[in-house]
Amino acid sequence: MGKEVFIPFGPDMRLASLEGKKGCTFRTRKLAEIGDWFKVSGRFLQAANPDTKGGYSYKIQNFTVRDVVATIADRVAELLYVDEGFPNPQAFRDYYIEAKNKARERWGNAPVKFRPDEKGYVHWYREHPIDPKIRVKLQADLKW
Repeated sequence: MGKEVFIPFGPDMRLASLEGKKGCTFRTRKLAEIGDWFKVSGRFLQAANPDTKGGYSYKIQNFTVRDVVATIADRVAELLYVDEGFPNPQAFRDYYIEAKNKARERWGNAPVKFRPDEKGYVHWYREHPIDPKIRVKLQADLKW
């Protein structure tokens, strides 16, 4: 059995995970092993209706890491953008570099551009397994 780990998400990616629109996350460091689990929490704006009168609801959910795959950023953009919670590969690239640069700014580092060959790990936490054909493409010709 795994252990609890911390995988940080911005509010929009927390919500996408809780709504089932996101099932993996690409990080430059390996943050978990298969079987580890993490919590995601978020607030939802409820539509006004006679029962709830609108307002917010709060949800916490545990996710189990099902697979961890070494790959490069551009393969994630091209092959897993939907599983990452994005409508197209460019949306993934734009969000990824924006989030990375926000973190760099906090530490006083200069912004960077998207690097297609940036090494990292896909942490897969969807209930269904990653497609074996996609897994092979993610790892094809890696030399590290």
